[in-house]
Amino acid sequence: MKETQPKKNKFVKVILLLLIISIVINIKLSIDNKNTQEIKNDKQYYNLRNQANKQILNGDYELAINTYKKIKENFPLKDNFDSSIKLILNQKNRSNEYDSLKEKTNTYIKDIKNLESENIIINNHYKKLLQDFNTKNNKLTFNKTTSNTPPFKKTRY
Repeated sequence: MKETQPKKNKFVKVILLLLIISIVINIKLSIDNKNTQEIKNDKQYYNLRNQANKQILNGDYELAINTYKKIKENFPLKDNFDSSIKLILNQKNRSNEYDSLKEKTNTYIKDIKNLESENIIINNHYKKLLQDFNTKNNKLTFNKTTSNTPPFKKTRY
């Protein structure tokens, strides 16, 4: 009996050692899987953020807001996306204001150019009228009286 006990003890020790090794390997694999999943999630998160930023730069504000909403659904703990969406809406409003101001400015520039051309036309017309007046004025001759008497005599009553 003494001989079987040490064999059983060795066998149990080997099985326990194998069990511990398999548990350690499983834990290591689960940690690796978790890390790779986190890396994939981070990669997806940053890809979506880059996509939203490109959409903002291109002026596609509605698409950027939808992308941020998608990020918020998939990664709720990553960032405060409500503030990002508010910033996008503010940027959209500023962009719309800029576009309207640009349109008004272009309209004013066109109006100024039209007024300048009208002013040039009016100035040319005025110069022509002035020349015509001067030429007619030079052609007119005035009768000069040599006497100091007025043309009409005063009558006494």
